[in-house]
Amino acid sequence: MMYLHNDKELFEEIVFATANEIGLPIAIIELMLL
Repeated sequence: MMYLHNDKELFEEIVFATANEIGLPIAIIELMLL
């Protein structure tokens, strides 16, 4: 987490970290973010 330049990147970091915690595939998260 060295490239948090704006809220969108921070949000994505949190989403991906949460997905890893609960075991969701990252591909599904990426589709939701489109």
